[in-house]
Amino acid sequence: MLTYTVTAAIILMYGCYGGIMGSFPSFTSSLFGIEHTGENYGFVMLGIVIATCGAPALSGFITGKGYGMHVVL
Repeated sequence: MLTYTVTAAIILMYGCYGGIMGSFPSFTSSLFGIEHTGENYGFVMLGIVIATCGAPALSGFITGKGYGMHVVL
């Protein structure tokens, strides 16, 4: 039973992530214009990557648990 629950949770998590990521190209086009859509989308994705890698280290620093980037990587 546990493996089915974990599998369902992973599928749900991937579905939520993909849904949000599918809306970013139109979001960046409406926010920054259509002229440099690819470049703007790249900058938005770079920000998401930086936030994804830095969030665990930042939350560890704030909570005082002392987790560094070695936990992320």
